[in-house]
Amino acid sequence: MNYYDIHENAYKEIKEKGYESWDQYLGQSDNFDSFYLKDFIQEALAKSAFLSKNPKALEIGCGTGQVSCFLAENGFVVEGVDVSISAVEVAQEQAKKRNFDISYRQADVCNDSLGNLVYDLIVDAHCIHCIAMIEERKSVFSNIHKALKPEGYFWMETMFDTDERSYEDKPHFHWDKDGILWLKSTNASDFGISKVINGEDYIPHRRIYRDHKKIEKELIENGFEIVWSNSLEITENNDQDIYKSICKKIK
Repeated sequence: MNYYDIHENAYKEIKEKGYESWDQYLGQSDNFDSFYLKDFIQEALAKSAFLSKNPKALEIGCGTGQVSCFLAENGFVVEGVDVSISAVEVAQEQAKKRNFDISYRQADVCNDSLGNLVYDLIVDAHCIHCIAMIEERKSVFSNIHKALKPEGYFWMETMFDTDERSYEDKPHFHWDKDGILWLKSTNASDFGISKVINGEDYIPHRRIYRDHKKIEKELIENGFEIVWSNSLEITENNDQDIYKSICKKIK
């Protein structure tokens, strides 16, 4: 089992409790159509130019499908993938409820092919910051790059933070100098990667760089041109900062 498979636990609870979204699970919104990333998706849509009337889009880390449904509503032919089978099942229910023909499937974006020259757009809806290890991230970016058509768009919203961040009030986390946020685990041996910190077992949880320019470096090194970007400092709820970008495949 990979460390990022832990998301299945949360989505299984979401499904069992009849929740429609991650936002509802966190107590942030009961409205499926009013979701955390909506402002960015609307902005990215306004700043992007698609040649096709019905461009083909893929959402990675689709969760229960809020972004996918919004794209379908705006004329895209949409597919969604998530590592959590429970997330995929809830997403299928939500699409059916709204009469959207969206194709969802379970996939591991680190290890499974996303296709070759298939999509006009791929959206990272808070997926890649859940991929903590560098070689895995390279694999994800490579899979995205291969799956995009020439000059296809990649929209990305992801976490970063600054050195001022402290996790002293959250002892179950350890944020190392390389930007890996480690999570204390009582069954670390079940996962492929673990680390002993102060005598206790931890597994990778997030890659939260201390500088958003490291994210931009990854994008450029993996064959993307950054058309537009914005970094947003979050001061409420002690949340991480957010980096947003609109990229195009260039090679």
